[in-house]
Amino acid sequence: MLTTREYSALFCAIAADVAGAPFQLNETGKRVRDRCRAAGEAISRADVNFVLQGLLFSGHEFAKGNDAPQSLAQRSADNVLGLCRREQFPTDDAVIAAVRTWIVSGCEARLAKN
Repeated sequence: MLTTREYSALFCAIAADVAGAPFQLNETGKRVRDRCRAAGEAISRADVNFVLQGLLFSGHEFAKGNDAPQSLAQRSADNVLGLCRREQFPTDDAVIAAVRTWIVSGCEARLAKN
């Protein structure tokens, strides 16, 4: 389970990678993991692939102009909430807010710093 800070670093790494190279699941996953580790974040390849696959399964198309970290974070939160609903996990307003805070708020804080 990634922390809010790790999610933020991951989404920034994904955005930076796809801005400089075409998206290919395996190659992008390796580069993103390496970029995260170079930044001091111990994010595994499995974590990167889970997020990338979740983005793809939720309909995200890389290189279509919507690869900003905040957008990726929002879509990933939507994917997690969709997985919860699929597994019939109750998603009331408090759960939805908690998931969004956990996954998205790090990007918002990072953007506010810049």
